[in-house]
Amino acid sequence: MIKNMKKSTGTFASLFLMVLIMFSYPCHGFENQDSIVDTKQSSKHVMRTDSFKSGLRLTSAELAWIAENSTVLVRFSEHPPYLFSKKGKPVGIAVDMLNVVSEHTGIKFQYGMASPPFPVILKGLIEHEGPDMICSLRFTSEREEKILFTEPYITMPTFIFTRDDAPFVSSINYLSDKTVAVINAYIVHKELERKYPNIDLLICKSSKEALTAVSSGKVFAYLGGLAATARMINQYGLTNLKASAPSSLPNATIAMGIRSDWPELRSIINKVFINLPESEKSFIINRWFSVTYEYNTRYKYILKWGLGVGVAIICLILVFIRWNRTLRRRVGERTVELENEIAERRRAHNELAKSEARYRNLVDSSVIGVFHSKLDGSIVFVNDAMARMSDFENSEKMVAEGALSRWKNTEQRDLFLAALEEHGHVNSFDTEMLTHTGRNLHVLISAKLHYENITGMVIDITDRKKLDHRLQAYQQRLKALTLQLAIAEESERRRIATALHDKVAQSLALTGMQLKPVCDSVSDPKLSDNLNFILETVSTALQDVRKLMYNLVSPLTDKIGLSTALSQWLEQYEYRGQHQTIEFENNISETLEEALDDQKRDVIFRNVRELVINGIKHSKAESISVCIDAEGDSLKILVQDDGIGFDYDAVSNEMTVEKGFGLFSIKEHMEDIGGTFDVKSSPGKGCTATLLIPIKVEIKHEEL
Repeated sequence: MIKNMKKSTGTFASLFLMVLIMFSYPCHGFENQDSIVDTKQSSKHVMRTDSFKSGLRLTSAELAWIAENSTVLVRFSEHPPYLFSKKGKPVGIAVDMLNVVSEHTGIKFQYGMASPPFPVILKGLIEHEGPDMICSLRFTSEREEKILFTEPYITMPTFIFTRDDAPFVSSINYLSDKTVAVINAYIVHKELERKYPNIDLLICKSSKEALTAVSSGKVFAYLGGLAATARMINQYGLTNLKASAPSSLPNATIAMGIRSDWPELRSIINKVFINLPESEKSFIINRWFSVTYEYNTRYKYILKWGLGVGVAIICLILVFIRWNRTLRRRVGERTVELENEIAERRRAHNELAKSEARYRNLVDSSVIGVFHSKLDGSIVFVNDAMARMSDFENSEKMVAEGALSRWKNTEQRDLFLAALEEHGHVNSFDTEMLTHTGRNLHVLISAKLHYENITGMVIDITDRKKLDHRLQAYQQRLKALTLQLAIAEESERRRIATALHDKVAQSLALTGMQLKPVCDSVSDPKLSDNLNFILETVSTALQDVRKLMYNLVSPLTDKIGLSTALSQWLEQYEYRGQHQTIEFENNISETLEEALDDQKRDVIFRNVRELVINGIKHSKAESISVCIDAEGDSLKILVQDDGIGFDYDAVSNEMTVEKGFGLFSIKEHMEDIGGTFDVKSSPGKGCTATLLIPIKVEIKHEEL
C-alpha cells in the first residue's frame, strides 16, 4: 500500500509541477499587478478556561484593586508583532496576552490609539500621568527602579540588519564610523551611546522610519530583535533588507511595564501568565510570527491560460484523490506534527540546558548566599556560599540537613514572613540568625514569595556590624577626649586670667595709684605732661588686661552665676559696633540657676559667647538678643540675630576648620552635657539658635 501511495504521489507531483510551469511561464500581454495573500490564521484565538492550572488564586488586596481600578489605560504604538493596528483595532502578541488576563480577571484594557513620542510616554508612566501600562517594554535594571515589570513573555536575540547589497558584517565592531538608525530613548539607543561612541547614530521616531532609512541607503544598518524586525520588514514591504549578523547587545527581553504604585496589577498579570499553559503561550506567539507571501499575477490570465489544462489535470487527479486522500492526509498531518514536536522539544531542551548552565554558573560562583525553601523553612536548594555561611562544608550537606539557619529572634521571623505574605517580596531585611554550629550571624535577607516557596539571597554583614560597633566605641572615646580637652582648655584660661588679675592687673593698678600723687605734686608743666601721659598709658593697659581676662574666661560663673556672668561679658565685649545693639533677658529663678553645675555653666557660657561673636563678625547683624528661660525641667537659651543668615544644612555637610566647625563644636559640647542644640536660619532671614539643657532641681524641705 505504501508503494502504491508513493507511486501515485509521485505521479501527482509530476502533474502538479507541469501546472506550476505553465502558470509561471511568461505570457505576452501580462501586466504587473500586486496581489497580496496573507497566510496568517484569521480565526481569533479562544482561550479555554479549563486549561488553567489549579485555578487563579487572588489575594484580598488584588481583588480590592480590581474592584477599584477595573480599566487600565495601555499605550498604543506601531510595534509589530507585539502591538499594532489592523483595520483600526489594536492587535498583536501583547493584545492577545492582555485579552487572556481580561477574560480571567475582569480587568478592562483601553488602548490609546493616538500616542506622543516614546520618551514622553515613558515619562508619563514613571510619573503616573498616563498611560498606566506599556505592554511591550524591554526590561532593564535602571527602568526597574521606577517601573514595575511583569514576567517577560518573549526573549529574542538582537541582530544587525542591512541592505542586501551591503558588504559582509562580521560583528558590531564593523559598524564603527558608520551611521546606524536607532529609535529615540529605546534600549538599543542607550546601549550604543554608552558602549560604542564611535558609531554615528540617526535618531528616529519609529521602527518604520528607521528601517526605511536603511532600505533607502540613508544609513548603513539598524539593530533590533530578530523575529520582530523580520516581521516588520515583511509588513512594510522592505524586501531589500537582510539580517547580517548577531550583535553583542543583550537579548531583547519583552515584558509589560506598569506604573510603580500598582504592584497588585503586576501580581495579577504574573499569576495569569504563570497559570497559562505553554501550549497556549506558543500558539499566541507563533500566530503573529507567520510569514506573508507576495506574487504577481492577474486572474483573467490564470483563467485564460489555465482553464483548459486545469480541467484535464483535475480529471486525472480525481482518479487518485479517492484512493489516497485519506491516507495522504493522515500521514501528512502526523508527519508535520512529529516534525514540529521534535523541533520544539529540541529547541526547548537546548534553551533549557543553556539557561540551566547560566543559572548554575551564576549561582555557584556567587559570594552571596542563595536559597530556595518552603514557608516552614525546609530547604529545596542552596548554593555553596549559603552553606559556608551556615557552617556547612558544602550545599549537599546543608540540603541533607533539611533546614536553613535558625532565627535568633522568633519575632523577627514572624515580621519577615508577614511582610513576605503581604507584599510578595522583602528587600534587605536586617536580622540575626544562628548557624549550624550555633555561631551568631548578622545578615541582610532579600526574598520573593512564589505560592508556597521562598526564593532569596542572604548577605553576611557580621563583620560590618562589628566594625560599626568598634567605630561607635571609638567615637564615644573621641568625644570623651574632646570634652576633657575642653575642660583642660577652660582650666588653662582660668589660670591665665587669674595670673593677669592677681599680678599684671594689680601691678598696673598699684603703679597708677603711685603715679597719681606724683603727677599732682610736680610743678614743671613739661614733666607733668609726661607723667600724665604715662598715667594714661598705664590706665589703658589696665583696661586692656581686664578685657583680655573677660575674653579668656567667664567672669567667675561659679561665684556670680551664669546670668550675671553673661550680662557682664556682653557689656564688656570689645567688638560691639556703634550701630549694634545686644539685648539680654533673664527669666529664670535663682533656684534653677543654682542647680547648674560648674561644667554645664562653663559650657553654656562658652557656647553663648561663640554664638554672639558669630552674629557680630559673620552675620553682620545690627541687633542680637540673648534670652534665658525655663521650659519644664530644662533651661532654654535663645540667641537671635537679624543678620544675613545662611543655609545650615549646606554648612553642616561642607564643614571645614574655617567654615561651620564652631557650630559643630557647640553641638558636640551640648550633647556631652546631655543637652541639645538647634539652628534655624536661611539666607536673608537671620538666625535663631536654641540651647536646651535638662536640669534636675532638688527641693529641700525645712524641718518643722
